Amino acid sequence: MSKKTLIWGGFALLPVCLVLLVTIGPADISVRETLSVILSKMGLPFSKAADSSHSIIWGLRLPRLLTAALVGGGLAVCGAVLQAFFRNPMADPYIIGISSGAALGTALSYVTGVVAIFLGMPFFSFLFALLAVYLVYRLGAAGGSLSNNTLLLAGVAMASFLSAVISLIMVFNVNKIPNMYIWLLGGLTGSSWKGLYIIAPLVLGGSALLFLLAPYLNAMLFGDDTAHNLGVPVKTVKKLLLVLVALIVAVCVAYCGPIGFVGLIIPHGVRFFTGPGHRRLLPASFWAGGVFLMLTDTLARTALSPREIPVGVICALFGAPFFIFLLCRRKAGN
Repeated sequence: MSKKTLIWGGFALLPVCLVLLVTIGPADISVRETLSVILSKMGLPFSKAADSSHSIIWGLRLPRLLTAALVGGGLAVCGAVLQAFFRNPMADPYIIGISSGAALGTALSYVTGVVAIFLGMPFFSFLFALLAVYLVYRLGAAGGSLSNNTLLLAGVAMASFLSAVISLIMVFNVNKIPNMYIWLLGGLTGSSWKGLYIIAPLVLGGSALLFLLAPYLNAMLFGDDTAHNLGVPVKTVKKLLLVLVALIVAVCVAYCGPIGFVGLIIPHGVRFFTGPGHRRLLPASFWAGGVFLMLTDTLARTALSPREIPVGVICALFGAPFFIFLLCRRKAGN
């Protein structure tokens, strides 16, 4: 199978996976009913589904799975970009502290009442995500060179510090702790069409711009000096990359909470099939991340039904051992 076939086949897999996963849950929903609801909403003639099935499919499961696809795809692309940006295979929005920055911005928007303003919550999330990644980058580049070890330690320290600030916010806002606590675990319970109208254009638009920057990312893998000699405006590209990554992570965290390790696991798995070239790696990471989060979210809402496991917990169960494996492999390599 060619790499191009793999990428386009993966994108074709997304809608198939979406339809099949809609049928899974406590209520008995068939593929035919799912297709009838989707096609009827598209204005195509199809036999009408029962009203109860229509409410479950269109009102609950479909927006949730679409949100999972977009969030998973966006986080996976951001992970692949950060690994090239920092030239560190362990870089990830969650580990580097970007997710924690976005979470702090969202928490502040909750307690200050900015949530009621249109785009107030995503804006606060974006602002603090951008601040977090900038501070981590500056700490990692201390002394004039970007050290992978310093970068990793700076990211972990930043994430811990921001998590402590969020905890303080929760302590002083006890009446909002239940909602904030559930959100901090990372989940897609509150997914809706209204949220999708904001998530979709920002994640898809940001990812599309990152795809266009793929040739620059390929050049930057060889170092800033080499990229500059190849005609890459390194400083401008780096600033644009950080802004786009912060934007995508911010909107994902604002609506779904900090879901970790998707940006770590997926690019590594995809790289085995596509190679290091970002023209193939980024789009393949998008669809693989989308499928991965749809599958894990389906597991989260059905494994202990009627109880629900936060999808962030499941991703951490997969991701933390993988992160330890990467650390051990790097240590053995050294």
